[in-house]
Amino acid sequence: MKKRFQRTGVAAGTAGTSDPRLSQSRDVLVYQTVSLIYVFLFAYTGYSKMMDIAPFIKGIGRVPILGSHAAVIGWGIPALELLLALGMVLPSRKLRHNSLKASVALMGAFTAYLLLMIAFVREKLCHCGGVIGSMGWEQHLAFNIIILMLGMWAIRKNN
Repeated sequence: MKKRFQRTGVAAGTAGTSDPRLSQSRDVLVYQTVSLIYVFLFAYTGYSKMMDIAPFIKGIGRVPILGSHAAVIGWGIPALELLLALGMVLPSRKLRHNSLKASVALMGAFTAYLLLMIAFVREKLCHCGGVIGSMGWEQHLAFNIIILMLGMWAIRKNN
């Protein structure tokens, strides 16, 4: 009798607890959803920056510490965003997971940049593409923090 309960996920004395398989499948679904959010976000912003690259590079050139490397950064960031988005949709599980980790790290860097801009710079320079670039600074920061936290949670659940 005990084996029958264990097979269904309900061991003796644990009635009322959820089936671990359901919890795992929910975690996988959330992980995949967060990954797709990052895919969409990085594909969208990378593409937007590439389509309007000159103003993006010019804007980076106005950032004191980054200005001397504006062209490399200007081409590098959207290329990296697009590569990471691609990495998260390719069939290799390890590549997808590593791409998500790198995407979360990049989102952390973008969020740190936003925090520094809000705290210390009078003329704020944001070079995000499309709709994201049209957000207010506080909205943009909140958006980044939410996306960053989702990514960190997804990685933690998948390890």
